[in-house]
Amino acid sequence: MKYALIGDIHSSVDDLKAVLSHIQNVDPSLVIVGTGDIYECIIGKKRAKKEKFNKLTEVTIEPEKLDPYLTFPTVYGNQEERIVAIYTGNHSIIDQIKTLPSKIIIQNATITHGHEWQWDGDPFTPKFPIEEGKLVFFGHSHTSKFYRNGVCIPFEFNQKIHINSEHTAVNIGSVIDHREWVLYDSEDKTIEFKKPAL
Repeated sequence: MKYALIGDIHSSVDDLKAVLSHIQNVDPSLVIVGTGDIYECIIGKKRAKKEKFNKLTEVTIEPEKLDPYLTFPTVYGNQEERIVAIYTGNHSIIDQIKTLPSKIIIQNATITHGHEWQWDGDPFTPKFPIEEGKLVFFGHSHTSKFYRNGVCIPFEFNQKIHINSEHTAVNIGSVIDHREWVLYDSEDKTIEFKKPAL
């Protein structure tokens, strides 16, 4: 099966539309799955610790404009966690967010956001839990990266990378600002980092 993995949209409708259009041009049969941070929480961490809000527009950017494009399954990210934690009203979008899983398992791979891991250093690098499996797709840092056994390996966009038996972690990059995504072919055991031409 072939998948298009996208994430870190952060409420950017224009960037999401560009990525979805690119995915359609590459292969309209791709199954799209999200890695979280679909919405942007406009309340910072410090304020979120001491304030609550009862209007959805006080905590995120025009969710109704984004919602029609969210036709694919996704995990939740730290943005969704914060929105749910500080919003006290009732809204169908919040009800949807509350049902999102922390992980989605697809053929031979795990999808998660990655914010629950420990991140250290410069560049900002996660420590990959072994229990996530041999092949993990994630987001969070908005930086496309390819790791084998925890070591970052250089790659080029639009070039197939073969997945072997080593532990492999793939940061799919971000839709917002970069319009990046990853094509995963579970049968050929390959991935490709993708983004539309400027």
